[in-house]
Parts: sequence; C-alpha cells; structure tokens
Amino acid sequence: MLLVSIDVGYGFTKAVTDSGHRTSFPSVVAPAHMDLFNGIFNNGVGHKVAVHTLNGSQEKFVGELALNSTAAQHFVARHEKPADMHDLLLLTAAYLCDAGSFSAVSQRKDDLVVGLPLSFYRAQKDILKDRLSRLSAWVSVDGKEKKYISFNKVMVFPQGAGALVSLGNMLPKSGMIGLIDIGTYTTDFMLFEIKNGMPIPMPDACGSAEAGIYLVQRAIASEFEKQTGSPLPQRMYQKAMEMARDGKPISFESRNIDLYSEWKQAQKEVGETIAGHIMALWGDRTGFLDMTVFAGGGSIWFGEILEKIFSNSIYADDAVFANAVGFMRMASGTKKP
Repeated sequence: MLLVSIDVGYGFTKAVTDSGHRTSFPSVVAPAHMDLFNGIFNNGVGHKVAVHTLNGSQEKFVGELALNSTAAQHFVARHEKPADMHDLLLLTAAYLCDAGSFSAVSQRKDDLVVGLPLSFYRAQKDILKDRLSRLSAWVSVDGKEKKYISFNKVMVFPQGAGALVSLGNMLPKSGMIGLIDIGTYTTDFMLFEIKNGMPIPMPDACGSAEAGIYLVQRAIASEFEKQTGSPLPQRMYQKAMEMARDGKPISFESRNIDLYSEWKQAQKEVGETIAGHIMALWGDRTGFLDMTVFAGGGSIWFGEILEKIFSNSIYADDAVFANAVGFMRMASGTKKP
C-alpha cells in the first residue's frame, strides 16, 4: 500500500509518496487532439491522460501540454475548484506517482492525503473527503498501461500546516513562529507558539489573503496590452512573468516587449500587500518572531521583499513541495522526508 500526498494548487499540482516518488505540473487541462506529427516532436513535456469511470470516459491534455492549447482551462481565482478538473489533476498525479493497480479484482487501494486553503478548510474538508473516498477510475497517462486508482483512506489537512510540519527538526523547541505560504491566488498565514516542541496555533492570527502570484501576472499582462494593444493570453502568464524577471523581452509582431520594470514594481507592490494583510492580524507580535517561515511557490517570487519586513526568516526546503511533504508526514506520523 502506498501513501500519496497531493497538493492540487491553483497554479501547480504537486505530489509525493512515502516510497520516494514525486511529480509537479501546471494545474491546466485542455481537450486532447490528434498528433499529426505522430510523436516526432514529442519532447516529453506535459501529459495526455485517459480516464474511464462508470459515468463515462474522457481524454485530456494535462500540464505543460495543455498550456499550448487555445482551449486551456485554468482554475479561476479563489472560486471553489471544479470537481471534474480537480479530480483529473489528482488522478494524473496519483498515476505518475505509481498509485493504483493493474487489476480491479486484486486491487491495491492506496491512502491519500490532500490539503485545502485555510479559508476553505472548515467548510469544505468533509465534502472533499467524502468525494475523494468514492473516487475510482481506470487511468492511463501518455499511452501507458491502464491502472485502477481508488483510495482506501482519505485525509484532508489545512494548507500551511503541512509546510510547517515539513520543517521537521528545523523547528525550535520554544518561541513564536510565523508561517507565510504564498500560492497563485491566495496566501495562507499562521502564527504558532511552540511549547515543549509542539506548535500551538493562535487562531486570531491565522487566515488567508486574496493575494499571490496572479496579481503580478495580471500586472504584467496589463503592461503587455498597454504596449501592444493586444491582450496577453492567459496560457502565457507564467512564461511572461518568468521572462520579465530574467530581463528577457517577449517577441510580439516583430517587436521586443520589455516588461522587466513592470515586474519589479509589481513584485514590490504585491509583496507589500501580502505583508500588510498579515501584519494587520499579527499586530505587535510581528516584532517578536523567533522564526518566519516562507513556503509555497510564491516564496520564490516575493521572498526578497518579505525578508525586509519579517524577522528571522527561513525558507521551507523545496518550498514548492513543502505542503505535500508536510501532509505526508502528518498522515504517516513521522518526521522523515
């Protein structure tokens, strides 16, 4: 039996298992179409996924492969994730991490642990747990042999808590710790007091802010449209942000569009916006932090801004996978990776 931990984020889906498998890909799907080149130019980026359930079958492009489609489907802001898209991403991640079995008769049911943003956790955790407990499907990824995937036990934890647990022995034995977990659309933040090595949350200082990587992407898209008169396709948001950060212009209609200045300004403004939301709840406790932990994919983008505001800052190891690793540790009751 396998324990698989899957973090289906608004921007990326990440997964790890207790056997050492891990995978990550953009949380994007699109209708699958015929490859007219018959694989000649297939560089292994992205996945073609076939899913068969009692309710029917579907075939989709997932991850980087879906980003190239004009029909690419993304999660929308802070709305509840559509169940069909969420579960397709989850099943893809589970397959890539070697979950499931080749026989539905002598099936191997694996344990699953997932997370929810803190602001959604109380209202949605039981609904999500029930749905995933009933989920079962035959899944094939990239034309490989079909596997039957279902789950023996499903656990749901709040995002951010997983990132904290992922620190393991790095946690101090006492003191006050702040956690800032920055995602695509949301930032979860928590304040803990460590007593006898155990983190105790301070409920009045835990919450979510509607701010994250997407605000920078939107600012860059707006500047692109201002300079070109044409909208930037959403499938190019991430790539445009990465190019802007690296000082590389985007080629558009034989012009080089330089977005570096807009990137730096947006990074500063969004980083300060995130800090403002957090400090409004943490108040004067902010100055007494023994450790501030940055986690999530957004920590890579805003860390240099937040380091100037919050004291004694560290980054969770492999920040992108921090929640998935932490969820696995919480589910297995171990502090091992």
